Amino acid sequence: MSDDHGITATPPQSIPVSHADIDVAALIVERDAAVAASLRHTAMLVAAETRGAKARNDLAKAHDAISKLTAKVQTTQDACDCFLCLDTCWVPWILSDCGHAMCQACLLSFLSCMKVDARTHSPTVAYTTCPRCNTEILSRPVQAFDMSSLINEICSPKALEALPHKVKRAFLQWKHTRATFEQARRNYSLEIITALRGLGSTATLDAHELATASDYFNFIASLDTIDNAAVVNDDNEVVLAANPATPAASNADGLDAPDAPVIVVVPVARNLNGDAAPSAGAHHDDDDNPNLALNLLAIL
Repeated sequence: MSDDHGITATPPQSIPVSHADIDVAALIVERDAAVAASLRHTAMLVAAETRGAKARNDLAKAHDAISKLTAKVQTTQDACDCFLCLDTCWVPWILSDCGHAMCQACLLSFLSCMKVDARTHSPTVAYTTCPRCNTEILSRPVQAFDMSSLINEICSPKALEALPHKVKRAFLQWKHTRATFEQARRNYSLEIITALRGLGSTATLDAHELATASDYFNFIASLDTIDNAAVVNDDNEVVLAANPATPAASNADGLDAPDAPVIVVVPVARNLNGDAAPSAGAHHDDDDNPNLALNLLAIL
């Protein structure tokens, strides 16, 4: 046998690893980390949804309980109201014969009133029955101290005194909000005006177009004057006409400005019945005044 079989081989110091294996291992680590993060996020969402459902359920139960308590408090407050004045019985008196409670002042006023006879319309005797159930009053009324304590606990005068302050605070809050909106509206208006001024500086209109537009607006305004100046008398019926009567004036740019409309009064021919005969171009408004005809002859 050869001596080479007796020599022991030494292992290498390191095993060479390719770059592809390193990249695959890194991708696997990243994938596992992403999966773990996704699972944690899903678990958190499920836990949050569970807590949210429980909170919504508790909130619904709380709303239900509050509604029931509010109804009970309202019923108790209604029971503490006086039958006569429909206000809270701050000093309640109870009739021993029937158990109904009323205000001290209301009960005394009721018992001091006299019955009025239906035939003679004159007072006869005082009331001696309960105003609520007509039970005859045989015993003196007594003051209900426990009911008074309950009323003071439920309908606290301090809470009633604090109500105007709450209303005032709400009004001040509304006023502040309105002032904020007004300031925003002013700011937007200033921005719009600034933008329009910039637009006007870049796009100028012809002077003649401006004069024509100005005269048109003046004529529209003069229509109100024509309406107000319309007079119909017994002798003749007038026709209002816009007719040029003044020579054309020159403006600062040397352009001829349109003539101003002038109101002309013209008698109207009448037919055999004495009614005004319709003229060409005239418009009759039967609803307002059938005897008035407005004839716009020319607008220059």
